[in-house]
Amino acid sequence: MQQLLQVLFFAGMIGDAYTTFFGLLAALNGQTANSSEDIGVLIFVGLATGVITGFNIFTIDIFERKAKIIWGFWLLAVIVDFITSLLGGFGFIKPEANQIIAYGLVFLITIFMSSSPGMLRYILKNPIY
Repeated sequence: MQQLLQVLFFAGMIGDAYTTFFGLLAALNGQTANSSEDIGVLIFVGLATGVITGFNIFTIDIFERKAKIIWGFWLLAVIVDFITSLLGGFGFIKPEANQIIAYGLVFLITIFMSSSPGMLRYILKNPIY
């Protein structure tokens, strides 16, 4: 059970990082990068995605810390993650889809995927046997 949860939350974390990456890219470029001219943007977005994912992974540890100043940075990272994951997820919606259902599902899925890094860390710190 423990290993299955680890695999599932790890997959969710990869999906969250993927949608965050493309959401940041869409926010900065207005579209996905198609050429090598965008290498600087790709590097910036990759680094930002890594930092945001790092904050999400250490959610449990951040809450356990006495220093409250890091909470502000964590909260900003979670907000940016959620917004950019939404943007990245909205990019998967096809024009012929039922827009209300599609946007609602992407919203709900983004909530679950954005919580995956924190849940993975929680499962690793508190094994289920």
